[in-house]
Amino acid sequence: MTPEKAMLEEVQEAEVMQELLNKLAEIPRRGWVLRGVQNPENVAEHSLGVAMQAMMYCSRDLNAKRVHELALIHDLPEIYAGDVTPQDCVSKAEKEAAERQAMERIIHETGCTYLMPLFEEFLEQKTPEAHFVNDMDRYQCVLQAEYYDKNNLASQELVPEFYAYANTKMKTSIGKSLMEMFYRRWEPQAQQRRILRSKWHGGVVCIAGQLIELARD
Repeated sequence: MTPEKAMLEEVQEAEVMQELLNKLAEIPRRGWVLRGVQNPENVAEHSLGVAMQAMMYCSRDLNAKRVHELALIHDLPEIYAGDVTPQDCVSKAEKEAAERQAMERIIHETGCTYLMPLFEEFLEQKTPEAHFVNDMDRYQCVLQAEYYDKNNLASQELVPEFYAYANTKMKTSIGKSLMEMFYRRWEPQAQQRRILRSKWHGGVVCIAGQLIELARD
């Protein structure tokens, strides 16, 4: 194969991959949808968020290139497998089988055979890099929940649920430390927001009562 033909094939593969990434950006994160979040994050945004957290906290004893690759592709099969949540009552085996099949389809369409070993490494969770990226995946969800809570974009407070789940699943020392630091920062702020919401609600009730009394007069 000539260098020119090899370059052309690489360009074609990259263009197909970009088309697939556009599809990923059209898939809203189902966990947020189920909780009534306004304008929820999509899967592509989530993957970028995980990759950024992984880049910022990747320690020197980890293979940084591998970490970045795992972070970027960890949810790629959702292009075809969809974003499955625990609320969907799908077993882990069924979910992983669907995702492997989806990844095989992506490889067939793009020619990127290196994707499957990366995805298998993330699924099997046997390397320090896979553990770290999995922790960053959970940590990013907690940060996203905090964003929705701060901006009143959900019908319920999200951080307590997502923090409680992530905090019990962290495997790395950096993941555990980040969760501890998050709680120390978040709890006082959350308490203050609850107080303000309570005062606002009380004020609204008081005004409503006064308006009713005026109407009766």
